[in-house]
Amino acid sequence: MKPTHRKPTHPGAFLRTIVLPAIDLTQQEISRRIEVSRNTISGILHERMRLSPEIAARLGRLLGIDAGVLLRMQVAYDLWEIDHAKDDLSWIEPVSSAA
Repeated sequence: MKPTHRKPTHPGAFLRTIVLPAIDLTQQEISRRIEVSRNTISGILHERMRLSPEIAARLGRLLGIDAGVLLRMQVAYDLWEIDHAKDDLSWIEPVSSAA
């Protein structure tokens, strides 16, 4: 099991800091090429929005990145957020195994 003390990297941060500087495309150019709003791209890159499977597929195609990698990053980020939210899920009673 992975340590949970460090928050996983949001896929937008990965794209913003690693991928986009290497390809030199503006947010506007990316949004035009994958046919989504610039606000959507900005929201993802600045970690204000989740990366949907559709956008991951479009970005993956444009950038030559496996969309599954981006989606796994998003899921890891989301689950960490849930695990560390104020409203924890400890009140849910697990079902017992019928073994």
